Amino acid sequence: MIDFIIPVFVGVILGVMILQVINIYRAWREFNEPASDVEEFVDKMVKQKLIILDIEAVDGQFMCYNSLTKEFVCMGQNMTEVQERFRQRYPDKEAALIKEDPAAQQLKEAI
Repeated sequence: MIDFIIPVFVGVILGVMILQVINIYRAWREFNEPASDVEEFVDKMVKQKLIILDIEAVDGQFMCYNSLTKEFVCMGQNMTEVQERFRQRYPDKEAALIKEDPAAQQLKEAI
């Protein structure tokens, strides 16, 4: 029985990891100008030139945190403010939002 459970468990874990990478790639493409080269995306991830943001809505403000380190990145009332403040703090980096995150959807819709 255990011989069956372990491979299934490992397969599920690998599947979840692959789906996370796909979601990160989609988020990056939506937040920044479209790039057709997957190698460019992978290169940015490896060189740490891309920050994946977790969004939290608090009192009409959108708080953005680095999804890997949980470090505060920036905040704003709408997408324009968040982009401006992100670029002020990290002029040589790009940001991506996770598409399925409900707070990220609210940020995209905020005027």
